[in-house]
Amino acid sequence: MYLHSKNYLEATPLPRSLTNQLVKKSDIVTKSIERRYEKIRPPKVNRQNPISKIERMTTEYKMTGIYERPNRPSSRKHSMLFKTMRLSSKISIQVMTMTGDKFNIKMNKTDTIMKLREKISTKKSLTKPQFPVLIFQSQFLTEDTEKLSDLGFENDSSVFCVIKSSRLRECLICLGESEPHSNSIICPKGHYICNDCVPEYLQSILACPEAEIPVKCPDCKELIETRQIKRSLIHNPILKENSLLLKVYECYSELATLDPNMYRAHICPLNCSYPEIVKTNEDCIPLFFCQRKGCKKTSCKTCHEEIKTPDSERVNKAEYKEIIKQMDKHFTCYDNKILKEEWEELLMKGSSRSCPQCGYGGIKDDNCTHISCQKCSTMWCYFCGLSEKDCDKDPISEARSKKKIFAHNKNWETNPKRCPLFLTGIVEIDPRYSLSDRKSKKVFHKLILYTEVRNFINKHGMKAYKGLMKQFPPLSDHGIDIEKAMNADLTMIKRKS
Repeated sequence: MYLHSKNYLEATPLPRSLTNQLVKKSDIVTKSIERRYEKIRPPKVNRQNPISKIERMTTEYKMTGIYERPNRPSSRKHSMLFKTMRLSSKISIQVMTMTGDKFNIKMNKTDTIMKLREKISTKKSLTKPQFPVLIFQSQFLTEDTEKLSDLGFENDSSVFCVIKSSRLRECLICLGESEPHSNSIICPKGHYICNDCVPEYLQSILACPEAEIPVKCPDCKELIETRQIKRSLIHNPILKENSLLLKVYECYSELATLDPNMYRAHICPLNCSYPEIVKTNEDCIPLFFCQRKGCKKTSCKTCHEEIKTPDSERVNKAEYKEIIKQMDKHFTCYDNKILKEEWEELLMKGSSRSCPQCGYGGIKDDNCTHISCQKCSTMWCYFCGLSEKDCDKDPISEARSKKKIFAHNKNWETNPKRCPLFLTGIVEIDPRYSLSDRKSKKVFHKLILYTEVRNFINKHGMKAYKGLMKQFPPLSDHGIDIEKAMNADLTMIKRKS
């Protein structure tokens, strides 16, 4: 029988004499005490077996803990985070055994526990690992959430997962993982664009008239240092031959700082990268005529498709009709340009939330729905998108609480103007949500996206929507069920009446 203690290791047994007295007095009292202390009784530990010690420490420090490695000086302690890892589809992980051996292993998405042990055994020339394997993941990803549990790591007590900082980063463009290169782009907030995606990203920045220059991070909208852009343009092998691109960027950057709406930059999209800067009021022609020798091709500024033109001035009637048909199509592209931009902005709204004050992108973690903007320090609600100042609050709670935004969560179950503190709490009144924060967030963003799609179609009409999808086929690959978006109940929370 054990006394209550915050730490299992500090639990002390009750004196035997006291236990005997309790038994003599009443069996009921004894059973009550046994039931009371049953849950905090520490497991039996074999002091000579380091595996049992680690198992005990794992149960004790469920999330974080410091333990001392077996047969090591007490001064050498290692902080570890015992939490489920998340793996990308293919990643090279560093494996370290309790014997001190280190090596790298390429792990695939389909690898099982047995397969991983075989790889470890091959590296160590053993049939089985003699000790529990400590797996140091290279990067803790937010997108891949259940891949490790699919491999069975949560149910295998002989494998302990910890996190170690590494140079591997996830690219915002291709979502692949790689080590930062000298030509890569990293924004002040740490968002990363890999070396392979830099040419495509920079070309899209200059090719798209609406791109903001100086260049901003596509995720958090933080300004990217000009020297990073110049370094990438100079040293990247794909862009190295095109010195014009660097000159255009420098020139356009200076012009954009004076008046960002006065000039526009265009780049030939047909594997040419010929740049051109024009005034906004003169940019009324929907076609781009490349002036580079060896190219001289014509393309559409909106959809970037090549427009085939005759080699000579003499054309027959059939060729002339085909040219006119192409021109009409791409003039329609230009007319639908604003509609296309509105649709693309709609898709962005459905997948992310931004600060209502400055527009800085906010990322919700597994905690509450309160977001503090990293740029302007505005406190706002992730669920409704309103700032602490503008959201509806309970007056009594607002007067008592230091943080006024907590008054916005009062009586959210019955008040449609209030929002829940946690997304996982909505499942109690709305079964569409889940106890998993990740799944609840997915449902939340899907409802927002469908609402935006419904508003778009109601505003412009179904005919305009179908014409937009026909004009720009890549836009139709959005995976949205239009019929469901138009007819389903898109109430964010189905509250009980």
